[in-house]
Amino acid sequence: MSNRVLGVDPGEKRLGIAVSDLSGTIASPLTVIKHESYASNAERISRLANEQEVVCIVVGQPLDADGEVGPQGRKSQRLVDRVKAFTQVPVMVG
Repeated sequence: MSNRVLGVDPGEKRLGIAVSDLSGTIASPLTVIKHESYASNAERISRLANEQEVVCIVVGQPLDADGEVGPQGRKSQRLVDRVKAFTQVPVMVG
């Protein structure tokens, strides 16, 4: 049984995508997605999750200097919300 996890590192211009090994322990870079729109990015992330047969998707959520969710963190949450609309795979911020 696979415990693969898809990791998403969202940025302003690009999103880094990594996938873990079958045990869900060690992640390796998979690809980079050029930012187009939340919907387009979410659809591509969903497709990659299906291709890699992952059990969950984790989207990084940056925090500000005080450890609070700031503007970039809110963008990550919007991406999570969009990805959830494209897949049945559990999606969370991390």
